[in-house]
Amino acid sequence: SSDIANNISNFVVIDHHRKVAEFENEPLLSLIDPSASSASELMTGILEQCLPADSMYKEEANLLLAGIMVDTNNFTHTTGTKTFSAAMYLRGVGANSEIARTFFHEDFDSFLSEAKFNSNVTTYLDRIAITESSGNNPNFDRVAAAKAANKLLSVKGIDASFALVTIEDKIHI
Repeated sequence: SSDIANNISNFVVIDHHRKVAEFENEPLLSLIDPSASSASELMTGILEQCLPADSMYKEEANLLLAGIMVDTNNFTHTTGTKTFSAAMYLRGVGANSEIARTFFHEDFDSFLSEAKFNSNVTTYLDRIAITESSGNNPNFDRVAAAKAANKLLSVKGIDASFALVTIEDKIHI
C-alpha cells in the first residue's frame, strides 16, 4: 500500500509480485521475487534461516501456510520446489493444513454474493468467460468477483475470465 509506505520511515518490502512503481521513501530492504509462489513462501525461507529451532508459534506457521495455500490455489498453481520446501518446513514446526484451510471459510453473505456471479455467465469466442453482478456490499462484492473469475478459470476450455461488479456508480473488473 503506497499510502502506508509513504507515511512511515523504516520499512521493508517482501513480495512475489513484479515491482511496478517506486516508493517515495526507500525501503531498508527490498526482496521482490516474481518466481516465488507467494510472499509467505519468501518469509518462510527467511525465517527458516534466521529463527532458532522451535521458536515459531504454530499460529504463525498456520498463517504462513494459509498464505501459500491461497496464492497457489491449494498447491495447484505457480508452485515449485521452494514452495513445497517452505510447506514442509512449516509442517515440521506445527502448521496444520486443515487449520489453515479454516481461515478461508466464508460467511453466508459472501457465499450469496459469489453465487450471483456463478448464475450469470456468458462466453465470448468459446474461451473467455464473462460474468457480472450488481453489488450491495463493497466489502464482499469485490472479493466475490475475484473468486468468481478465478473459479471460472477452472472450467474446461476457458482461457480467460472477467467478473464485473457494479458498486454505486462504478464498474469494477
